[in-house]
Amino acid sequence: DEAKMLSHLASNEMWLPYAILDLQVVTSRKFNFKTFSRSISFVTFQRNLSTVGIDSGCKRPISTPSYIDNLERLGLIVTKRGLGQVDDSLYAKIEEIFVAPRRERLPASLNLQTAKGVLEITELGKEFVATCIRDKASQKN
Repeated sequence: DEAKMLSHLASNEMWLPYAILDLQVVTSRKFNFKTFSRSISFVTFQRNLSTVGIDSGCKRPISTPSYIDNLERLGLIVTKRGLGQVDDSLYAKIEEIFVAPRRERLPASLNLQTAKGVLEITELGKEFVATCIRDKASQKN
């Protein structure tokens, strides 16, 4: 599945970033009257929600967050938080597929929010795909 994801990311000749969302539970909201600023505390409930596993044809797309963690650990992809560099409709698709069902199962008293991010294939990831995935596929033919 991870090889499928990498191959899918590398097949995009424009090297466009892929949308990811983190699901967070807001634990407190405070307003500081001295500085007139707000602070929000939260706990990340689920990281790396993305449609990249589905779009890549993974057998276990539910494991996509783990795949993303592992590929990032290996230096083959990178994730960036706080960025919305892709079309908002892609974040809406993640919200519909992954976040909405979780919201339905959790107590309404939990204040859930999402945080946007992106994932990109690294130069090492591109080389890895070219050498280890595509070369291996062409040897089988």
